[in-house]
Amino acid sequence: MPLKTVQDTRYPEADLRGRLKMAKESTDYDFIYVHTKAPDVAAHTKDPRIKKRVIETLDRAFGYALNEIVPDPNILLVITADHSTNSAGRMIHSGESVPLMMIGAYTRRDAVSRFDEVSSAMGALSLVRGPELMHLILNFLDRGKLYGLMDSPVDQPFSPGLATPLNID
Repeated sequence: MPLKTVQDTRYPEADLRGRLKMAKESTDYDFIYVHTKAPDVAAHTKDPRIKKRVIETLDRAFGYALNEIVPDPNILLVITADHSTNSAGRMIHSGESVPLMMIGAYTRRDAVSRFDEVSSAMGALSLVRGPELMHLILNFLDRGKLYGLMDSPVDQPFSPGLATPLNID
């Protein structure tokens, strides 16, 4: 069953906070993806001040995540971007790396105190490439599989977790 959506409004902070609250209250899913287009839309104005203001509003919305989501030991919060978007010049999207942060029971705490491209690359995760991301997520949820371990007839890169066995009467 798909989740309800929170429509974009002129208030990105309220939009993101609403999406995060909806995600926190949705207990029927193993994985929930929350997305906002606000920084991308702001960057397309080519005015860095607008993008800065939008990012600051999203930072305030993440206060909800820090207080309500992060304390739950069963949740891994992953914050990243789908691509880099320049705020000046003619280029629309660029191929630069994006910041990545993961907070959960099995993540390593590092000394990075800023969430930006350069600071994130100096953290415990270093630079992460796309194909590595889901393996890291599974590992930090304690659902990763040791390389070469075959725990089911079909090889899969994760542990399916606890499941109710199929009993045939």
